[in-house]
Amino acid sequence: MSQRPTDYHLSTQNPQYQFYPEARRNLYVFPPGVADPGATNTVPIQLNPPQLEDYLKSQVAHDPVQHIYVTSLEYCKQLKKPWHEFIIVSVKSDDQGAAPLENFIVLDRTTTASSDRAAKHIVNAVSNSQLYPAQDMFRISYNGSIKNLLNHCNLSKYEVLEKLVFRNEAFLLYELAALSKAISSRHQFYNALKYQCFWYANLVWECIIQVLQSSTFDLTRSASAKMTRGDFGKIHYLKVSKEETLKVLVAFRREHFISERYLSEVR
Repeated sequence: MSQRPTDYHLSTQNPQYQFYPEARRNLYVFPPGVADPGATNTVPIQLNPPQLEDYLKSQVAHDPVQHIYVTSLEYCKQLKKPWHEFIIVSVKSDDQGAAPLENFIVLDRTTTASSDRAAKHIVNAVSNSQLYPAQDMFRISYNGSIKNLLNHCNLSKYEVLEKLVFRNEAFLLYELAALSKAISSRHQFYNALKYQCFWYANLVWECIIQVLQSSTFDLTRSASAKMTRGDFGKIHYLKVSKEETLKVLVAFRREHFISERYLSEVR
């Protein structure tokens, strides 16, 4: 699991930061390299959903989470086996009196097994039901470069299957973290037949569409994409059940109610 970086504060005035000297910024979501042309570090920050939700809420009185929102989501699929599926999250901070900041995040499910074992596990999925601890992770660009982020995550060759563009700051990042946490808690082990990247990304996607009103986003599907969500070559197709989606949404709404009550008390 990713540990809290010891040299970071969740939010800071950053008086030494020459580009936005007055901006309060969340250094997990908008690290020092964002908007800094001279930044050389390209290693992303990795946080699991509970960590990201906790970090966003823990200093809300100084770093309001209502100003960090998702502008778009892209549902992506790698163009080679095992056709890994992931979501690219575009985020923006638009605090009053501060210059807006933007960044990119990859959200996906992998396994804590070594890459060699994981690859063999997926290829031999039909005959191998072994479980590995799942690793559901937000991987946050350090320098605001989507290209560097994807290269570091070994996700450079992919196609976008669907895209959600949100209107009027309709979807906050901490809500995405809470929703992802609710999904992660349902099945904490990676299973190549059922609870793999296809299951995780699909369930995140379907729950977002269900939880938000259609008037708050635009959904487009790629006409040129060779595959669709959940395709595993010619031998596997995954559909998320309505029952499971409803169970996740119940857990999310309960958590969201508790969070909103907490946030209202500390704002």
